[in-house]
Amino acid sequence: MTTRVEQAYRALHNSLQAMAEGSDACPDVVLRNRSVPDLLVTSRTGTVAFLNLLDDTGRYLGEEVAGPDDLGQVDMIQPATLEIAVLNPADETREAQFDGIMEALKEYFQTLDPSLGGLVDNVEVIEPPQRMILRGDVAVKAASVRIEMTLSVPTVFG
Repeated sequence: MTTRVEQAYRALHNSLQAMAEGSDACPDVVLRNRSVPDLLVTSRTGTVAFLNLLDDTGRYLGEEVAGPDDLGQVDMIQPATLEIAVLNPADETREAQFDGIMEALKEYFQTLDPSLGGLVDNVEVIEPPQRMILRGDVAVKAASVRIEMTLSVPTVFG
């Protein structure tokens, strides 16, 4: 059986995937838990952009005390990171593509259902996008966006 935490990550990933498929600015596929250096090595032959959703380690907010016949719930924050990268040797093209992706993400997060269909209590971007510097890759523009999902789970295992 899939844990509630994994269900939340899958729901966020699927939502991002649907946004990307409907956007002319975004790559068609949103990856999950891939290594940025590996992605850049495999994409050296041409222009590429990618979105990569990374799972992270959650933290507990506290435990709700339940009655003798009820199962308790553990409230937690489950973070995720969305990496955005555009590899293109042409500066103007790279900048324009990156800006288009960031604009599409801004619109996505402004209209996102904060409960992911009732699966979580809240999902939100918790800080402005952070520029990622990739050593030796001058033809890459990249950033990361920190996301937090707040949810209740039946056990500490999610």
